[in-house]
Amino acid sequence: MSIKGPNWFMVPNDVSYGYLLQGLSLLEGKPVGILNHPGVTNMTLNAVIIKIVYVFKGTADDIPSDVIYNSELYTSAINYVLLSLNVIAIFIFGIIVYKVFDNIWFGILSQISPFLWRPIQYVMITNGLPESLLLSSGLGLAGAVIWTGKTRLQTDKDRLNFTVLSSLLCGFALATKFHSAPLAVLPFLLLPGNKWRIYFIAGVIFSWLLFMLPVIDQWREIINGFRETMHSAAVENKLRGGEEKNFIEWLFLSSIELKELIPTIAWYLILTTGFCLLLFIFSPRARRFYRDMDQFNYKLLFLTTISLILAWLYISIRPKVHYLFSYAGYIGLATVLCFKILYEIVSHKKYYKTLVYCGIIFLLSFIVNMQLEFINADAMFIVKEKRDAFKNNEILEEKYKDWPVFHTIPFNNKITSLEHANQISRFNFSKIIVSLHTPNTYFYSVDSGVDAFYYRKSGEREVMELYPLLSYLGKGVLVSSGFEKQLKNPRYKAPVNVDLKCSSRLILTEIYEMVPRKIYDRQLKRRIQESIKLIAYKKNEIQAEVTSNLKLNGNFWEGRTNFPVWLRLDLGEDRRPISKYMIATGNHGTDSTERMPKDWEFQASDDGTNWKTLDAQKNQTNWRLNEKRLYRLPLRINFRYYRLWITKGNHPEILRLYIFNGVN
Repeated sequence: MSIKGPNWFMVPNDVSYGYLLQGLSLLEGKPVGILNHPGVTNMTLNAVIIKIVYVFKGTADDIPSDVIYNSELYTSAINYVLLSLNVIAIFIFGIIVYKVFDNIWFGILSQISPFLWRPIQYVMITNGLPESLLLSSGLGLAGAVIWTGKTRLQTDKDRLNFTVLSSLLCGFALATKFHSAPLAVLPFLLLPGNKWRIYFIAGVIFSWLLFMLPVIDQWREIINGFRETMHSAAVENKLRGGEEKNFIEWLFLSSIELKELIPTIAWYLILTTGFCLLLFIFSPRARRFYRDMDQFNYKLLFLTTISLILAWLYISIRPKVHYLFSYAGYIGLATVLCFKILYEIVSHKKYYKTLVYCGIIFLLSFIVNMQLEFINADAMFIVKEKRDAFKNNEILEEKYKDWPVFHTIPFNNKITSLEHANQISRFNFSKIIVSLHTPNTYFYSVDSGVDAFYYRKSGEREVMELYPLLSYLGKGVLVSSGFEKQLKNPRYKAPVNVDLKCSSRLILTEIYEMVPRKIYDRQLKRRIQESIKLIAYKKNEIQAEVTSNLKLNGNFWEGRTNFPVWLRLDLGEDRRPISKYMIATGNHGTDSTERMPKDWEFQASDDGTNWKTLDAQKNQTNWRLNEKRLYRLPLRINFRYYRLWITKGNHPEILRLYIFNGVN
């Protein structure tokens, strides 16, 4: 694990500053604002850290000003504390496993198990998210469950201790994130008898209220936040076709999407329980040994698997990659139990074989990470590439400094990050943040979804309807990359058939991609230089100047348009010969496939004026998610300009393009 910085607003998540300002609100005795998750434990911890850091490092006259002007310092301090808590939790988990199983190798295996993840997920866990606390509490619950292997919950004292500890941890987790609910299933099922289970439920409710005390006076916001979470899940399910399919079809569709996005739970359930089950089925010795050995570990493994399946079902409704950290402790628990059972079956306590079986999981994890190309990512390259995007946006803002700037999320600058966090905290710190704004700056309203706002010189916030504002701005406006997607989000009920009436607008982009580890600085620099030259046109008017490579995850060019439309690729002086060109889809559900081009001509030019048609395609339908289609040219060519002249799309009104590139 590592801590990123110094630019926290460049991490691929929109709430790093949000929890910072909510912690500041709590410290100042103000309402914390939006409580969707609810994230109360994170805010409380942040408030304590902010106070301590200000005492030793504060430079401004008051805490709010110091936090906002030095937000990088405070965010880094918060993340160092979260990282330390996780390190301590991992260490204690390993010690508990060692004490219960009396085997140092299983202790080491348990400590390593949370690290068998896609590297990209560590980018998500180290930017102030509540999932950091869920990783710690999940490991604590896993340790408490493992310890029952020593006590077996045979006495009332053992049951009471386990009930109190597990209910406190579950209440803490629920006050951190609602989606941690599957964690409570394992201790609930493990407790013997209905009496102790009722005690456990009562304990969870009490501890949840205890950890929610800092915001208990905002109970309406808590209820609204829970409703918003459920509504978001329903909207995402609808967007992915959930209402149009029966349950089995929907579940199958969800599993396919999860395979692309978050394969961790499925992989570890298959690799551990599957391997152990096959050995048990085909080995007579294993079956004989099963009859003689203690069944408690099997019971723990079975109940852990039930909890993980429930977690998988929840994630299939809301496929968020960082949610997996809530269940990392249980995945580690399942891994350790599987290899403990396997070890007992095969080795009969021949301890020298333990190392071999512990090595199996390293080998399997290595194969999985090598097989799945999209797994290989490195946080440092993500941060570096986002810095390049930030510089590109600065160039555009300087070049078009007379244009108004309209900021939405995602974002690439500190102003937008802080203003979004300010929206989350219900504008508690507008008077301070407005001092950082440049003139003629507008912000998309996350709260309403159909409004924009700006600040007067006096610091007062003015709200305007979004579409009239964009029309009023006239000649052009710099807009961030989330703009088109947010306007079409049914969650915000924004009208989608309104003509924006901007003669031109440039797109400030978020560059965020799971960059392969083997990429070099020179390759990265060349790709940025090439991608900034991609210009999209509509009827001889500039429609968008895209500063990000369209290959980037989460980024695409999209327009609601009348055909024909053409997109031009300028390779500049460093042009290279090509023999084919590529068009590809993305991974955003049916929108990725149904909005792709259908009929087009591929053209080339040396001067950007006189064009030669080199290839024509008709009826390109049935696009699949993440599909790349290569089209060969009759000859190997070397032009500066290439143009895709699109005459028809698979969607009658909306055109989307992820990748358009020449290939050598």
